[in-house]
Amino acid sequence: MRAWLISNIASGSTDAGTLESLPALLPDIDIVGHSGFPAEALPSVEKLDSQDVSLILLLAGDGTINAAATLYDNWRGAVLILPGGTMNMLASSLHGSAGIAEIARAVTAGDAVRTTLPYVAVGDRRAYVAAIAGPASLWAHAREAVRSGRLRQAWRATRLAWLRSFARGPRVRGCQRACSSAILLLPESEAIEIARIGVTGWMEAARLGLDYVASDWRRSPNVDIARANGAVLEGGRSVHMLFDGESARMRLPLTVRHGRSRLVFLATRPEALDMGRRAQAA
Repeated sequence: MRAWLISNIASGSTDAGTLESLPALLPDIDIVGHSGFPAEALPSVEKLDSQDVSLILLLAGDGTINAAATLYDNWRGAVLILPGGTMNMLASSLHGSAGIAEIARAVTAGDAVRTTLPYVAVGDRRAYVAAIAGPASLWAHAREAVRSGRLRQAWRATRLAWLRSFARGPRVRGCQRACSSAILLLPESEAIEIARIGVTGWMEAARLGLDYVASDWRRSPNVDIARANGAVLEGGRSVHMLFDGESARMRLPLTVRHGRSRLVFLATRPEALDMGRRAQAA
């Protein structure tokens, strides 16, 4: 099997040593090319096909995976996601808590199945982990400043994000709550979980923070949750959003819909294996 490696060494847990270890961990896979994103562009579908590539190895975080998954959605090959970021939510959904070596052993032994991933589409953008709309999404700028070591910019971005977290945000058309500090759109297998978070003061923010630490944030009185196949975001001219951690400014209103990738992913986690087998049977 011929593969192309895509990595992002700034994602969080990817380093040169990990990259060098991959050929030994995957002896049955011939890595014929490597792109270090974002310094290098993602290879085109034509380039992959010209090299007879049938597998993409994605050693990166969720933001890089999002970019690749969207670009290659109509590609005929498959993708193996390896945990190389900070949160690694997509890798966890496909492989559980397994590390790179354990995932590689499962793939080499043939203990992996092909499956697809659900996503949330907002306008022309997709989120495979979560899309966040509203002033609270500005925390992404603070995170990026910290990751790049720009402490002065990180402080400014943190202060701005904190202040804007209490500002009026977008609303979901037809919902009782007029505006939200943040709207979380989470892709599930057959629908979208829509969490509307309303924080208007310090006490509410503290309460939500405590609920989050206790892993019980969905039960917070400041959070309304619904499930639907689609929605419309409105309330103003534009909104700041995060798509799997990557920021964007988008004009309102925005149509939200549930989708499922055409691109195939290799999965080794038991729950993902069952999902993949059901997809193959269908």
